Amino acid sequence: MFAVPKNPPQKLLYSKEFIRDVKGFLRCLEKLLAHPRTSRPENYYYVYSLITYYTAIVNTPDVPSTKENVELLKQGLVVCKWFEDIVARTIPGGKTIVEAMEDIQEERRRSNP
Repeated sequence: MFAVPKNPPQKLLYSKEFIRDVKGFLRCLEKLLAHPRTSRPENYYYVYSLITYYTAIVNTPDVPSTKENVELLKQGLVVCKWFEDIVARTIPGGKTIVEAMEDIQEERRRSNP
């Protein structure tokens, strides 16, 4: 009889450290849900979107690392960074969504002359 070689283990998209960090961020977002400004629909949308995206990551830790998955993760994290900036400025910061977006765009203009 011949031995059939085992396929090498497939590299995963998310490291254990990344999953741990995302779980920590989810705990922070869940605490933000208790903040009074989160109840505003325009603010709730961003918090809920982040919770949904990060929960999907935590619930699917065994996603294989393919070119397509890496690209999707990168694109998703860019959007999450934008949403995180908005949430940080609107809920604890007290700004409106428009003010937060204007501040973010101004910072990006200054950092990318």
